[in-house]
Amino acid sequence: MPGPLRRPTAPDSLAPPTLRRARHAIRAPRHLARGLLALVIGVVLVLATGGFVFAEAAAAPPPDTVLSGARSFVGRAGSWSYTATVQVSVPSAAGSALVVTHQVTGTDLVARATDFDTTVGPTSTEYLAVKAAPGVWVRTGATTTLTSLGWVHAPSYTDYESSLLAARSATGTADPSAVAGAILADLVSSGDIIPALVAAARDPHRQSSSVRSLSVRFDPHTALGSLAGLVNDVFGEVIVDSSDHPTQLLLQIAAATGTNVLAHYTVTWGTPVTISPPAAADVVSEVSAPS
Repeated sequence: MPGPLRRPTAPDSLAPPTLRRARHAIRAPRHLARGLLALVIGVVLVLATGGFVFAEAAAAPPPDTVLSGARSFVGRAGSWSYTATVQVSVPSAAGSALVVTHQVTGTDLVARATDFDTTVGPTSTEYLAVKAAPGVWVRTGATTTLTSLGWVHAPSYTDYESSLLAARSATGTADPSAVAGAILADLVSSGDIIPALVAAARDPHRQSSSVRSLSVRFDPHTALGSLAGLVNDVFGEVIVDSSDHPTQLLLQIAAATGTNVLAHYTVTWGTPVTISPPAAADVVSEVSAPS
């Protein structure tokens, strides 16, 4: 059965002018709608692509940006606690290296005070320094009884270690390599070294595929201050979290005397810290600076 009859539509060329204009008027909004839809799709694609690129850049910032963020945070930090493993390799007379490993725990008030313990075997040494009171306080003994011992006060780490090693030697003269190793061990065990290392980091490169693990060189003068003359090279790593907090640092020092120092730090920021000088009655001896 044939379908319903449909009225034929004349082609535009045969349609009256009025009808042709009406048809074009109907088609124009359709073309406009299609054009607008294409424009909207294009804008969405551009925004989506831009958002992806922005997210990718935020997820993988350049090494310089990571290091800059770490410096900015450390510049605002007030206190921290940390643990460290410090290995000191000192050349011996027989030609072999004597390696001493220090396990370190400490707290620090930026530019104001530091208090840390280093442990080697059953013996621990506590170092305490407060900017408002010149010098450094040191006490050494069995780990289990350390807190009950009196303190020795010295003008500096250098004066303390030099006098200690000279007293231990048969000739009364400290071996320069041993002194350099001991002084560097004290310095890198102090919490003060952590912001100094972040400030001293140079030429950052991404370590393998990790976005926030940077291989760096450390400027010796910024990192070590007056002890920079003892070293030939200083390098390592700085690892930060997504909030720009340096959480781990690795330090390697090649000293001019043949001494080598390797230190690995784990840092917790914002730890409440109170550090004050020992009471005068608890200081049992004084080490004088060389004349």
